Amino acid sequence: MSSIAAILVQLQDDEVFLARLSENLLRNCYVNPIEEAEGYKMLVARGWSINSIASRVGKCDSYVCERIGLLDRLNPNIRSKIANGTRHLTASHAELISRIKDRNRQDAVARFVEKKRLSVRALENLLKCSPAPTIVRAESAFQDGLLVRIPDEFAKAIEINVSQSLYMYVRGKKLILEAEATRIRRPRKSVCPPSYAMSGMHFPAFNERNSHVRTVPELTR
Repeated sequence: MSSIAAILVQLQDDEVFLARLSENLLRNCYVNPIEEAEGYKMLVARGWSINSIASRVGKCDSYVCERIGLLDRLNPNIRSKIANGTRHLTASHAELISRIKDRNRQDAVARFVEKKRLSVRALENLLKCSPAPTIVRAESAFQDGLLVRIPDEFAKAIEINVSQSLYMYVRGKKLILEAEATRIRRPRKSVCPPSYAMSGMHFPAFNERNSHVRTVPELTR
């Protein structure tokens, strides 16, 4: 067969990029998310609207905005990891992390995601429901035990009230703390993922100044 039926179309550079990208996205082929974001940002600079870009690639407006946010809001270290490809930190993780205003905290959360291999859903619940992991000091208050002060934001997150009975036990190297009521009957809507309420993750503010403080292994629901 010496010839085939074909339709030749003259396209501008912008349209070539969109046609190639939409085809790859339609076929679920891997597209480097940072290169994709750079392409969207280039199109916006050339006068394209978010809606017109989204309609051409078959995505919603928020998808295009979130991709552009990887360039505008994300910590450069995380952006580099996403561009080079990393197994446990995806573009969807990065989009959630980019919503954190403090870029130093973004970096700490990204390391936490990689260490714990969190799913996107687990990270979303963590950012919505629980305060940032922090360090607390075990104080010597009684002859038969230690006193650990629970910060207000953690108490509110799991709805602990003053004088309420708490249930404590050890699972491996984790210290588990539960409100007595939740141990008997769990609420339908989980406040936060069971394993990540307090993980001992070190944020930059604590690394040097509080290096002498021992971290409580883990407090979870």
